[in-house]
Amino acid sequence: METKRELSLNHIFWRYLFSTAALWAVLCGVWFFFLCLLIQGGLVLRADAGEQNLAQTAALLQAQEDFSPDVIPFYYRWALVEEGTLGQTNMTQAQQRLARRFLAGDSSPQGLLYPKYHWPVPLSGGRLCLLQYDYRTHYATLDWQESLPDFQITALLVLLLLLGLTALGKTRRYTALLRQDVKSVTLSCDAVARRELTADSPNRARIKEFQAALTALDTLRRELAASLQAQWEAEQQKQELLASLAHDLKTPLTVIGGNAELLSEDALSPEQQACVQAILRGADHAGDYVTRLCAAAAESPLPAARVPVSLSHLAQTWATLGRDLAGSKGVSFHWAAGPLPQQTVLVEEDTLLRALENLMSNGIRYTPRGKDLLCGMGLSHQVTALWVQDGGPGFSPEALSKAGKTFYTESASRPQEGHLGLGLYSVLQTARAHGGGLLLENTPIGGRVTLWLPQTPSPRTVLLGENIPHNPERSPYDPLPIL
Repeated sequence: METKRELSLNHIFWRYLFSTAALWAVLCGVWFFFLCLLIQGGLVLRADAGEQNLAQTAALLQAQEDFSPDVIPFYYRWALVEEGTLGQTNMTQAQQRLARRFLAGDSSPQGLLYPKYHWPVPLSGGRLCLLQYDYRTHYATLDWQESLPDFQITALLVLLLLLGLTALGKTRRYTALLRQDVKSVTLSCDAVARRELTADSPNRARIKEFQAALTALDTLRRELAASLQAQWEAEQQKQELLASLAHDLKTPLTVIGGNAELLSEDALSPEQQACVQAILRGADHAGDYVTRLCAAAAESPLPAARVPVSLSHLAQTWATLGRDLAGSKGVSFHWAAGPLPQQTVLVEEDTLLRALENLMSNGIRYTPRGKDLLCGMGLSHQVTALWVQDGGPGFSPEALSKAGKTFYTESASRPQEGHLGLGLYSVLQTARAHGGGLLLENTPIGGRVTLWLPQTPSPRTVLLGENIPHNPERSPYDPLPIL
């Protein structure tokens, strides 16, 4: 099939202007031709009929013995003037005012729409017949002139109507062309939005600029398809590697757990038995993480449901985890919370415990060996607060503003030991998922991070960081107020 020639927007614009102007010129010519036909057919008079018949009308008036207006054509207004005063006349009041101005010496044309001209005809006895006329097209008879609308205005309105209809038709035609090309671009954009990236767009445009946009969209579609394919392949490789590593982790965990169980059967001292039990709990936690990693690699993550968990159970589990982690690092662990009420919170227990483990690990990492790690839990203003107080140098101003962002790590003042900055980020995401947030602050003895959860789930999520001034009346073991 033959392809139509492409046109530029500039070409379309000038083509529209010239074609419309040419059509207008043709309409004006046809309109003028019909006007001439009407004049030649005697249906209407020429616009200068009043001026052309002045001499003839004056001769007829002067040939009369007594004045009679019957010889005056209907397209004249007349007035009989005696001694400078208007007498008998067929003029309106406005037309009489124009006549008086002429008699007073103002011979310029009078009036706005149709300027009036005057011609005095001397009569016998010193009288004058003042003829008033204008330049407009009249009907051929007085009956038509009085019963039909003004011919000249009507003819001009008809011409303007024809010109307007012509412009509207041309505009609709060129608008349809533009609309069709815009529709082609829109369909191509919709195909990209629907991720239909395998084939080029069948749409074509007649305007060069729109065709260039379609070509660019096709290029974008191909490049996006290639990029998504590469991304999918990389994701597949990552999933396979993750699944392989998670599977391989099971073997050393089995060895660790099995040996720890064998050790627990021996006659050990209470301190040794506590270490063995910590190893077994850690192996169980790691096994659970490996199971979740395998499920995530298989793109079938284990469902996480919120269940009511008592505060005392949550505190006991967290405190046990803290003692296990702190003992392996030579850090003194202190549980700073008092008795907790018999109250429950609705949480995803495993997810929350992983977040608390991250908080604990961060606190231990920043607490020098031999110093205290303080942890606690409290209630304030319908909020459950779980906090970790380390014995390190505290947070820098940059950390207070950026902590919780993916892969953010602090400066060398707080050693990282290979950490990638995902700890506080994952904790923040867990807090937000439960409708809570994090509070980072500096106290006189180090940095403190508080994970807070509303007792009633709320969409509000907050990450706050601030330097807390020292208050000697408040023990550093007490939970900070949550705002």
